[in-house]
Amino acid sequence: MNQNDLSKEVILHRIGICPVCNKGQMLQGSAGWTCDYFHSLEDKCTFTIFQSYDGYELTEEDAVQLITNGETDIKSFHTLNGKPFTAKLKRIGNKVKVVGANETLSVRCSKCGGKVKEMQKGYSCENFFKEGEEHCGVWIPKEICGRTISIKEAEECLEYGRTEVLDGFKTQQGKEFSSCMVMQENGNFQLDGKICVCPKCGGMVYAGIKGYNCSNYRNMLVKCDFVIWRSIFGRKITVNDVRTLCTSRQTGIMDFKTKDGKLIQRAMLLNDEDKVKLI
Repeated sequence: MNQNDLSKEVILHRIGICPVCNKGQMLQGSAGWTCDYFHSLEDKCTFTIFQSYDGYELTEEDAVQLITNGETDIKSFHTLNGKPFTAKLKRIGNKVKVVGANETLSVRCSKCGGKVKEMQKGYSCENFFKEGEEHCGVWIPKEICGRTISIKEAEECLEYGRTEVLDGFKTQQGKEFSSCMVMQENGNFQLDGKICVCPKCGGMVYAGIKGYNCSNYRNMLVKCDFVIWRSIFGRKITVNDVRTLCTSRQTGIMDFKTKDGKLIQRAMLLNDEDKVKLI
């Protein structure tokens, strides 16, 4: 191969100016496309477009799209367990990320008012990837403690600051538990099963798999048997129902069903023994 042929080969592997430093050329290598200012001592640029992302092999056309438009068309990817999903590659700062191509959620970000979109691994405010004062930290993971968070549940958390009790979470040891997803001031979300103060002993009432139980249930010094079952006469007892009952000792009139399916209207009351009664 003569020098002219070598020059032509190098030129063929140059796909455009680096969009990050606007100085170097993007050159194709064995692992993808890298800015040739990578080895520069004064103006080092580490921008790289890798050959593969989540099971999708990029073409040169894809790399050119990322350089010129900042994102690719919709592509087909695969999770680690082989589940297919559609998304696109997007240049965010000096990184290339897989961005979900699903619909925007019906509820806006409760922190900044931005749109919230379903991503590959979670639900993100559109301002999450921005820097400085425009950055918004709202991000809801799609999977928490082995449980998938649905769009409806993410919308509920965004709108009300917390969800109702969710089942199906698992500890690292594989033990199932129930909890609520709660939004924090910084926009992060965490699991928090605390509901309210126990009206019987002053402990804390937590959401459980079958009922709302006092934290002193197993405390041998201050043992407390206070519980409100999560389902009473065919009615799902909500977090607000429990809070109202524990603070006011009586709820308003609500719909219940008898064993034979008959609709009845009753209020819940805490009696003198802190047991739930329908009146």
